Amino acid sequence: MKRLIVGDIHGCFDELLALLDRAALAAEDEIIALGDLVDRGPASPRVVDFFQRRSNARSLMGNHEWKHLLLRRDRIDPAPSQELA
Repeated sequence: MKRLIVGDIHGCFDELLALLDRAALAAEDEIIALGDLVDRGPASPRVVDFFQRRSNARSLMGNHEWKHLLLRRDRIDPAPSQELA
């Protein structure tokens, strides 16, 4: 079994798929994201959905996810990237 470890996807779903294609992972191989699934790129919801639906995909919370939680709890004002995401 292989493990692909990637960080800072930032909502770049098409680029994530291109990376996975290039890595040529098998069905049992694992994908681990080291935070920052969201913000900046155009497809944050698609990236989050990908990691939620794939049984072999895991992610750690990054500072961008943390900011979204704080925003949801009304503890900070939204940054422009959060409004886009």
